[in-house]
Amino acid sequence: MAFISLKTKMSVAVSLLVIALVGALALSLFSYFENQTKKSIAQHQSVLISGIADDIDDKILRSLNALISVAKTISPDIINDPEKAQIFLDKRPGTHSIFDNGLFLFSADGKIIAESPYCPGRRGRDISFRDYYKKTVATQRPQISDPYLSTHNPGKPAIILTVPVFDSNGRLQAIFAGSLDLTKQNFLGKLSQIRLGRTGYLFLFTTDGTFVMHPDPGRILRPGTLIGSSFFHMAANGFEGTNERENSRGIRVLTTYRRLHATNWILGANYPLKEAYAPVEQAKFYVALASFFGIVLSILVVWLGMRYLTMPLLNMARHIRSMPGKTSPVEVSSEDEIGELGLAFNDLLDRVGKEQEALREAVLTAKNERAKSEAIVAALGDGMSMVDTDFKVLYQNKVHQTLAGGEFIGSYCYQAFEGMDAPCSGCPVAMSFADGLVHTAERVVERDGEKLYLEITASPLFDYDGRINAGIEVVRNISKRKQMESAIEQMAFHDALTGLPNRRLFNERLAQAIAYAQRNDQFLAVMFLDLDHFKDINDSLGHTIGDELLKEVATRLKRCGRRAEDTIARQGGDEFLLFLSEIKDKEDAVHLAALLLQEMTSPFILSGYELFVSVSIGISIYPNDGKDVETLASNADIAMYRAKQQGRNSFNLYNHSMGEKNRQRLTVETNLRRAIDKNQLVLHYQPQVSVNSGRIIGMEALVRWNHPEQGLLLPTSFIPQAEETGLILDLGEWVLETAAAQNKAWQDAGYPPVKISVNYSQRQLRQQDFVEKLLKSLKQAGLEARWLELEIREAVMAEGSMDNMQALAALRDVGVRIAIDNFGTGYSCLKQLGDFPLDALKIDLSFVSRISASEVNKAIAGSVAGLAKGLHLSVIAQGVETKEQMQLLCSLGYGEMQGNYFSNPLPAEEAGLLLSGEKGWSGPLWQLSQK
Repeated sequence: MAFISLKTKMSVAVSLLVIALVGALALSLFSYFENQTKKSIAQHQSVLISGIADDIDDKILRSLNALISVAKTISPDIINDPEKAQIFLDKRPGTHSIFDNGLFLFSADGKIIAESPYCPGRRGRDISFRDYYKKTVATQRPQISDPYLSTHNPGKPAIILTVPVFDSNGRLQAIFAGSLDLTKQNFLGKLSQIRLGRTGYLFLFTTDGTFVMHPDPGRILRPGTLIGSSFFHMAANGFEGTNERENSRGIRVLTTYRRLHATNWILGANYPLKEAYAPVEQAKFYVALASFFGIVLSILVVWLGMRYLTMPLLNMARHIRSMPGKTSPVEVSSEDEIGELGLAFNDLLDRVGKEQEALREAVLTAKNERAKSEAIVAALGDGMSMVDTDFKVLYQNKVHQTLAGGEFIGSYCYQAFEGMDAPCSGCPVAMSFADGLVHTAERVVERDGEKLYLEITASPLFDYDGRINAGIEVVRNISKRKQMESAIEQMAFHDALTGLPNRRLFNERLAQAIAYAQRNDQFLAVMFLDLDHFKDINDSLGHTIGDELLKEVATRLKRCGRRAEDTIARQGGDEFLLFLSEIKDKEDAVHLAALLLQEMTSPFILSGYELFVSVSIGISIYPNDGKDVETLASNADIAMYRAKQQGRNSFNLYNHSMGEKNRQRLTVETNLRRAIDKNQLVLHYQPQVSVNSGRIIGMEALVRWNHPEQGLLLPTSFIPQAEETGLILDLGEWVLETAAAQNKAWQDAGYPPVKISVNYSQRQLRQQDFVEKLLKSLKQAGLEARWLELEIREAVMAEGSMDNMQALAALRDVGVRIAIDNFGTGYSCLKQLGDFPLDALKIDLSFVSRISASEVNKAIAGSVAGLAKGLHLSVIAQGVETKEQMQLLCSLGYGEMQGNYFSNPLPAEEAGLLLSGEKGWSGPLWQLSQK
């Protein structure tokens, strides 16, 4: 620690006292000044806003008086003749100069008689629903409205002033009104240009928080962010004044509220505190600067005074340091306090000299005894050290130095083997000092890159009074013994190939984790993992590669481990087990399962082979899915097989209905497979029609199941199960091959060639070779690619998969048309719609079915048609059931349609007859061509 002189200490003490006094005085004075200045600024702002509010009140009343004056000149013949009323309004330039949004004359029952400027088609329009009309009729007095969206000048915010017009008997005959556009430069609009300082502004709002005027035009008519402010509620209840608050942008402002007497409006002003109080902040700076220089000057004066007072002490210290050998007595030249200090110092030197001589003799004796003890300890094979009661090492033999990694004499013993800054709770030396007994502990240290297992035994040493004054620490290297124990345990509880725990160790740890979870009312998860198609790798590349793969998989699983308490084990073969303890809910397990799937996506490079391996995962949760080891593992196994049935490379959570669902799934899967094998599936075809020519331009292939017991089943009863079980791949391949062959048969029979539309699922598109399979099916059928249209769901586009885009683009390049089916029901992004390789959009039948009854669906249908046209895409409306729907869709720009109004889905033979007799068609198609 650096030496601090008495002079400096005294200077600092006095200076701090001066600083405290000066600071307290400056703070109190400035606090008073700051408060008074802020009050003055707030009062000034209140006076300014009051003046502006009075001016607005005056202008509103003058505008209302101008209306009243004109209303008195309105005669009954003007009210009864709209043309005269129009001329009367148009010839009021002075009134127009006030009311820039127009003048209006309304009948007593709320109809527009005339308005200026004139707007065609608005005479007679009913405005009786407007609040200003209702209030004028109810009160029989002039009214000033709240802001509203003008229909005279559509979309513009405005207010309107109304005056009742009475006949000679005092009966209400009409209402004369003038409107102000809140976005124009009238006396209200100019409020938005007034600035307080650089960024302060004014705003006008109603008592319910709706903005009448604001510098941001977009906020007019919108409820203000003031509603949540207690200051606003005070203003709404009649308070007028100024206060500090935080505005909607998080800026502290000085806000003033002033109520207008002519209306229920409140004029507000926001002046940022940073600008309003800028003079105060500047004054703060100058006060702080002055205080700083005053303090510096005070410190300098104090330091010079202390320097003068302590000079005799400094001279004495210099004399002592200059004495040879520092044993000569100090020369005392004064009889004051400093002289007394010199005499006392000379007595101290005499006593120290005698004690040093006695100490030299004691040290020599101790060295002789220590040499004897060291010779004995050095001969021991174990490490030995002595520590004092402060845990400092007093002695080490050579073995102890080797095991401790160096000499620690003078250092703390727990730094050698504990590597800590204080003794741990299990430190044998600390326990020995605490109870006076012998204690043993084991430690693991690393020396020269090698792990050493040490057994440390501590014994206390006692003085003549029976008090502990030191301790002996004996350290023995037990690494070889530990290695033998570890090898035995490894063979008993670990898998020989991967080094992971085996099922026996897994079960023991899981049982412990279950008991802990039960005591603490916690959840845990068990995962059953199985490599997909591992047998194929073993069969094709051999068991050596298979074993290497299992070891690499084990490495990746360990890399994903969440925490040390969780256990990853090898069940056997290509199966692994894992449990997660102390989870919050099932989402923790789901997150890890997703992480494991992601980890497996990278290829395995083994002996020159690049292997891609996925994994199926089943998850069970304690206590919901089981309360013992066997049940949890078994249910996780069931969930894993469920994941495999859903297409592999996924995970599944167990639920209690899974067993029943498995039986149902197996039944449906078996029947569907039998249906494909025994030709129980058939295709029906529904025509797609051009409403301009009345001709069939395409056929959509729709699958049906001719069930031997339940009859003809629609796709909704079996397609979801096919998707779930993966049979959609075989089913989709059959539909494509059958539809392509049928279209080719129609062409060979001489029927007009049309495109055939086939639905393709996301699962089919995810096949890496689906493009090759599709082109192969077309080639086998002999059908040109241009006569095939693939219908895909919006979800495919929403995925944004580059693989899907590239595959569909490749099909489109060879002539296959791509259409989005049921457009409008998914989550399409318009950017993706522009980037995706498409030819057509098929609007969902839900919009078509309600197009007559819903303006919203009509607008959506029209927007889709416009969107398709802008993107140069064909658009087809499906689900057309009535003539009215057809006509509405025609008016919205739809040139292609499909639905039962034209034809139900038909078997192939009947659909062929429809194609062959198209020229003589006398049904709805002919009516279309003659519309």
